[in-house]
Amino acid sequence: MRNLEQLLGCVDLGGVRVAWEPRGGWRSDRQGFKRTRDLSIIPITDYSIEDTSYDDPEISYFRLIGRGEHNIYQFINQELVEIRERGESRKSKKVYLSFHGVRMYLDAARLERFVRRGNYQASVGAMG
Repeated sequence: MRNLEQLLGCVDLGGVRVAWEPRGGWRSDRQGFKRTRDLSIIPITDYSIEDTSYDDPEISYFRLIGRGEHNIYQFINQELVEIRERGESRKSKKVYLSFHGVRMYLDAARLERFVRRGNYQASVGAMG
């Protein structure tokens, strides 16, 4: 964290925002989370595993991998409902959900369908 603070202190970002997700998630680094907020860094969280403790006023960013091994996880419909609810509860002006799994395109399409139509396309293959 100290190196990041030094870097941000000597670089003019010209209005570009910095986002960060610590290895192991935020549960392992509560002090770093506080410093991140103090430095106006956007916290990145895997919403399927943990929630963020604060909302950046402008941007919330969530990288979704899932609870399974590596990136082979496919979200079940109830998890997509929870992810949507968490996203809608943010106080940020913009919320970004980024799926990062083998089935990321399918999961993103299923969530988009639910948001637009109110129903889900069935999931396929390994899930949950």
